[in-house]
Amino acid sequence: MKKLFVFALAATLVVMFTVPATAAVQHKFSGYFRTRFFTYDSLNYQDDGARQDQGIDTRTRIYYRPVIHENLKADFRFEMDAGWGIRGDAYSTSASYGARGADGVAVEVKRAMIDFNWANLRWRIGTQGMEDVMGGYFFDDDYTGMKIDYRADNLGVGLWWIRTNEGSSEDIDANGYDTDILNLNVIYKAGKHRFIPFFIYQFSNDAGGDTANGTTIPNGRRDKLGLTAGEALDIYVIGLRWDGKFGNWDIYAFGAYEGGSNADADLSAYAGEVKATVNMGQWGAWGRFMYASGDDDTTDNDVNGWYVPGMVQGSVSDYAEFWGGGAFDRNLPEHATGKEVTDMMNFGLGAWYDFSKAWTGKFAWWYLNYAEDGPNSQQVNGLPRQNTGKGNGTDTNIGNELDFWVTYKVMQNMKLHLLFNYLILGDAIEPTTNSQDPWELGAQLEIAW
Repeated sequence: MKKLFVFALAATLVVMFTVPATAAVQHKFSGYFRTRFFTYDSLNYQDDGARQDQGIDTRTRIYYRPVIHENLKADFRFEMDAGWGIRGDAYSTSASYGARGADGVAVEVKRAMIDFNWANLRWRIGTQGMEDVMGGYFFDDDYTGMKIDYRADNLGVGLWWIRTNEGSSEDIDANGYDTDILNLNVIYKAGKHRFIPFFIYQFSNDAGGDTANGTTIPNGRRDKLGLTAGEALDIYVIGLRWDGKFGNWDIYAFGAYEGGSNADADLSAYAGEVKATVNMGQWGAWGRFMYASGDDDTTDNDVNGWYVPGMVQGSVSDYAEFWGGGAFDRNLPEHATGKEVTDMMNFGLGAWYDFSKAWTGKFAWWYLNYAEDGPNSQQVNGLPRQNTGKGNGTDTNIGNELDFWVTYKVMQNMKLHLLFNYLILGDAIEPTTNSQDPWELGAQLEIAW
């Protein structure tokens, strides 16, 4: 009987997953696997061997998307991370399975959402990826919340809600600790152009009180808005994005103002970006300018540095691979802002070339700078600039970063990436003695199906 039961169960599963034409639900599976090899040197800008790192890690993602019918779907995504030879959380937010015996408790839920069309609107409810239209200057990560989007021929409207902290998880009377983000985008298309005015609002009645659940607002890198219990917070961002196409050229630009206040300080900051890309088929090139204001005086009660509240996680991607914490983000140079940008004025140029169907090369040069100078300028990672470089806090030049990528298509669905990044130190961060330019060398083998 046991063998007969197992056979019947197996047959039922085979029918469910191999005969979708007769079933109500279509089951779509896909995934991604990568292994990275990396070496870092002189992350402290010193020729002392103190900040070196070598390692290997692996990431696996499994995607399951049931399509119940054309107007109702779901999306479930799971991730497993492991540093080779690592047991514990050295390479991930959960236990690694990379040590002897494997057996890590390492399955992470990345998405769990439903996606449906109702009342001429698209609804996405649950844990999902959300990114602001600035490309991550304020938020870009997986969050739990809701998206409601309307689309017509030339007009689109999106209203999103993100719950970044639930106060009542610690105390049934702690709703004042709740912290939320509302995001409104209006998309207007005119020929080959898109205009997107946007508004972001983050608010909490008591953003500093929920210490047991992990205070949501204060951020160690930009802590002048640090809150204490009982203090409310209101932060808003208003701006405009434009996308245009001119022949082989694509141009993108945005400008934004960030304001708000709490009991300790008033926030007034700016950010903007312009990027132009030309695609000629076998080759292409781009230029990009990025700006986020810094705090010109940390001794006053005005916050002028572009502010990303803690637990929100801005994530500006695809800029300086080394300084910006790109695809190889295991380690960053000291004082680097990484993906959460503030106090920056960067200019980059890059190009790519397809040598064959299998080989592609990419190059980028970045001229990296702080937006503000002076010994009282806003700093990152809690380190005052006047103690980091021979410029004594009066120089804004971080340096010149050179990024090299080579991609080889091993076979269908499999690629090998090789990269080398080198940061030529500027006076803002270069030590006065024993200085050494940092570098990064890496390889990544990946498959997607």
